[in-house]
Amino acid sequence: MEELRRLAGYFQFSLVASNCSLLSESHSTVLEKLKKNQQKLNITITTLQEMESPVSPKILEQSEQLSAILGVLGEVEKCGPRIQMLTVGMQQLQTRNKDIELDELMQWMSPIKPHKRHHDIAAKRLDETGKWFITMPEFRSWMNYVEESGDTSAVKILECYGKPGAGKSVICSLVIDYLSKTFKDDEMACVMWLYCDYRDEAQQTSENMTGALLRQIMSFNPDLFDEAMVQKLRDEKKQRGLF
Repeated sequence: MEELRRLAGYFQFSLVASNCSLLSESHSTVLEKLKKNQQKLNITITTLQEMESPVSPKILEQSEQLSAILGVLGEVEKCGPRIQMLTVGMQQLQTRNKDIELDELMQWMSPIKPHKRHHDIAAKRLDETGKWFITMPEFRSWMNYVEESGDTSAVKILECYGKPGAGKSVICSLVIDYLSKTFKDDEMACVMWLYCDYRDEAQQTSENMTGALLRQIMSFNPDLFDEAMVQKLRDEKKQRGLF
């Protein structure tokens, strides 16, 4: 009988140690192991009762605690999918709110809309218009200058001129589409553009044009703008009384 009590004490100690180690396990693993511990504990209690040996109050307390814990974990398991759905929903809401704020900041940066202007011009371009331009050696050399020179800080300007109505904007729209397609998978390349229009000189200030370029960079890769940079934009907007 004394040996049985000693073994029961050892079991109680091992059960406590086992339950402590479960703290680092996943929910499903914890639930499964606690159920096994409870089964072992129930067998021990049943064995002691069959032998008409007194059951330690600590063992009975341990059994009650395990039952309570299993009940709570069972309820948590039932609510798991709903909790996960709520978590995903909150993350999506936070992302959506952040996107809305960034969009509002970008709208504030500049009233110029390069993408709309580009779409309007490109829509009027016929399929074969300007194909000769992108095959010119001067254009190919300009486009591949950084890659061929190996200088990532290199600056090279390709200047094209012509009289009003000659088709400069149409050729420009072709170049923009061609470069966007060519470098779409290049994380180091960012294609930006501005169309100047003599009919809209009032909006074409240096500040608005710089803001329009900055908007395109933000649209290209929002991750380039960390929270500190976004906060500076918020502060600037607030100082101007636009919040």
